[in-house]
Amino acid sequence: PTSANRVDFMAEVYPQLFRYRPDEIDECQLSFACTKYPICPELTTCVLAKGRFSTELGEMRGETDRVSLIAANDPILENSNFHPKIIISVERAEAFIAATKWQWTTELYRNVPGGTRVVLRNPGVA
Repeated sequence: PTSANRVDFMAEVYPQLFRYRPDEIDECQLSFACTKYPICPELTTCVLAKGRFSTELGEMRGETDRVSLIAANDPILENSNFHPKIIISVERAEAFIAATKWQWTTELYRNVPGGTRVVLRNPGVA
């Protein structure tokens, strides 16, 4: 094929292949919504960046101080609020472990090379 034939062919086919303006559909609308990041799911281990870790820890602990041990009667331990999971960052790791589901959250570590790992072998008695 000659160069002229190729140019004619491309002039005919190119607009169908590479449209610079999409077809308009009257029934469709595009809108934007601001949403929050999804929470770390139950029974999982999530490795998070520092800011996201802080947000997730705030969601889990609520009003409880972030560096204190959690008391047995703390509201975050109620069944409606408690979600067993592990959240991990470079600086800190936090485990929320339920005695009935401890098999899914058995290892705790920070997200650093050669970091210490804690393995839960038995949840003990409640």
